Amino acid sequence: MNISEKHSIQILFDNYKCKEGTFIYFLHEDALFHSQAFWDYYNSVISVIKDRIDDKLDENITLAVVFTYQAIIEAFLWHSTPNDTYVIKDYPSDKISFYMERLDALLGGYLKGYIIDEEKFGDDLINPIRRIKEESK
Repeated sequence: MNISEKHSIQILFDNYKCKEGTFIYFLHEDALFHSQAFWDYYNSVISVIKDRIDDKLDENITLAVVFTYQAIIEAFLWHSTPNDTYVIKDYPSDKISFYMERLDALLGGYLKGYIIDEEKFGDDLINPIRRIKEESK
């Protein structure tokens, strides 16, 4: 396991444990959509997929990926339910379908062993990693 993979797995498991400063923490404890924390989470799972794409699924990592996916989707649903008092600050209503598309591709990619190229998602929601790569060209 290389340093990058260790760091990615740490971010994933910190989200799974709802540690302060993670995307799951911001969503559930602060009712805040923290964009940078979302991309940290998302890109950590992408890194885990890349590092393990040919390996058998790890039970603990799978649990963390599925649990965090479910926790995010539930928070989005609660926010969208008219009779619920849960409201996410800075919720990207105009781009939520693009975030959902990313999360669905992330979960499917993890379970089936593939990664969708960032450019395939178009320009409506650009991953900061893609922006950095494009700027460095």
